[in-house]
Amino acid sequence: MKLALSSMFSVLFCTSILAQGLEDDIKQIRKWYGEVESKMNECQKLNLEDYTQLEDIDGPMEVLAYYHPATDKFLKIEFRVFADWHEEVSQYYLNNEQLFFEYTTGNSAEEMYTAEELNITEQEFWERGGEAKTISYSQYRTYYKDGKVIRFLSKFKTVKSEDPAPDFSKMENVTESVEDANGAPSIEAILAQFRKQLQ
Repeated sequence: MKLALSSMFSVLFCTSILAQGLEDDIKQIRKWYGEVESKMNECQKLNLEDYTQLEDIDGPMEVLAYYHPATDKFLKIEFRVFADWHEEVSQYYLNNEQLFFEYTTGNSAEEMYTAEELNITEQEFWERGGEAKTISYSQYRTYYKDGKVIRFLSKFKTVKSEDPAPDFSKMENVTESVEDANGAPSIEAILAQFRKQLQ
């Protein structure tokens, strides 16, 4: 009995230490985030037009980097994707050019009207490019430590196309499994291409 209680206490103690360590990591990430944002006005913004690593994206993509001349460091990389009925902006925050946080927002058509519902011909429907019946909005926050995801938060809502976008500031984050987080692009490869622009 004493052995079982001792083992249970040890497990709870270790869990408590791990949870505290995670919260300390999150607190540090939030501090770094504030530092990066406070330096945005001091940064030189670069645009990489020929980046093609994301071959599965159907539509134009813009890749931006925010370079801080005073420290000779890149502080943030931003992906902007604009495809048919899909928009997404992903911001990757860097400390000493190492990824520590990703913030992604986006929206896409969830359900489309049919030509019959719009009372038009199929030809007119395709010429118009379709029309969304509902639109899904999303927001994701991904926290990294040593290249691994340590926390993944999401907000998601689908609304009718004629309704306004949801106010995510009034919604609670949903804690997702870190296994569900999308992997970040190769930051090193992207920075190498931006470094060439500075030469």
